[in-house]
Amino acid sequence: MVLKIIASRYSIEHIKGEDNAWADIVSRWGQQAVDPHIAMKRVTTCAAADVSSPLRSLEDDQFVWSSVADFRDEQFPFRTSSADIDGLVRVEGLLWAPRKANALLKRLMVVAHCGAQGYRRINTMVTASQEHFAVSWLRLVAGQFLRDCLLCSHVKGSKIIQRPCGEPSTATRRNEYVHFDSLWLGESCGTTKYVHVLKDELTHYCDLIAVDSAASITANEAVLDWHKRFGLPEMWVFDSGTHF
Repeated sequence: MVLKIIASRYSIEHIKGEDNAWADIVSRWGQQAVDPHIAMKRVTTCAAADVSSPLRSLEDDQFVWSSVADFRDEQFPFRTSSADIDGLVRVEGLLWAPRKANALLKRLMVVAHCGAQGYRRINTMVTASQEHFAVSWLRLVAGQFLRDCLLCSHVKGSKIIQRPCGEPSTATRRNEYVHFDSLWLGESCGTTKYVHVLKDELTHYCDLIAVDSAASITANEAVLDWHKRFGLPEMWVFDSGTHF
């Protein structure tokens, strides 16, 4: 701009911005209006439903024992052969339970699994069920039911550690008796599959240490960490496992 008017006589005068109203209006004349930008963010709020499941199925108000009418209703959508005179399908004299009738099979497994003999294992369940019902792949159904049983999860596999008979110990002060054990959590996304559990008998204070394996090295670190904070207990209580 200066090069264009260099041949002309001119003078430069400074005008304050608040006084230069007309020049400001001319500079804005004919400008396209700018629409204001509005930013939007979608938010979804979820609330957890307070649904409590009873620990024992028999305590559920909606639990109903299986009846002959239930078998008849469950068999009807899946049957491909004619039924007996009472409307039920039998296989070699045994009531047929369809493989896809999940609710009915679960109720049958509860009856076969629980009883006066306690929580029975798979062989006993299969034998008791085969005496009255015909179920395809019964052993697989019973095995899946046992894996989902919460009260059987504390026993890994079929090995049960027998406890010696004797007078039980009773702690009267803190850090007198400390119980030590390991819990297998099963397969997970990472390498951590075990938890070392240290529990004071009097206060029920617990230490939970997640580890990759229940080995002597990880058990030693857990015990030393307890010693550093609370001192040496008078007695350890554990099952004499090789990792302890």
